[in-house]
Amino acid sequence: MKFNIYFLGLMLVLLFTITVTGCSHDTNEQNYLDEEVNLDFEVQYIRTNAFTDGKSYPTISLVTSTEELSTYYIDNKDAYDLEKKEVVYSDSTIGFLDAVDKYDDVFFRDNVVVFVLLQEDSGSIRHIITDIKRNKSLVDISVKRIVPQYTTDDMAEWHVMVELKRDTYNASEIKVVFE
Repeated sequence: MKFNIYFLGLMLVLLFTITVTGCSHDTNEQNYLDEEVNLDFEVQYIRTNAFTDGKSYPTISLVTSTEELSTYYIDNKDAYDLEKKEVVYSDSTIGFLDAVDKYDDVFFRDNVVVFVLLQEDSGSIRHIITDIKRNKSLVDISVKRIVPQYTTDDMAEWHVMVELKRDTYNASEIKVVFE
């Protein structure tokens, strides 16, 4: 009988230790998600001029597969200039289809792309993504507008293509913050 009591006591201590350790791990994981984390990223800035009535900017779209990329192209090709560019002039960029050529199934295995669609009153205004931070379920994309002293009088829409690692991106909401 004495052996059974010691054995039972040892089992209870072991069970308590496992329970406390398990709870501690969950707490550490939650603290990690509460912390703000800077994300590594690559970015492309593609001018895709258009005129769309009633659209508000910035518009954000998350693309996680070649199928979603194809759907995005089909849904938006009549509104924006999403084709390849045969000639790239000094005041423009490569074409949308030129830029997304590298986004294949192999790319999407490890990455996602966030399209940030911006509109400016002048084609002279450019942008730089300066920082991307994630915490819990929110990703903040910081955009700096570069406005020259003299601007042109033409509207410009931009597809800013932000490439993020799939394993570090886990947000359900993406927000653009202008500096």
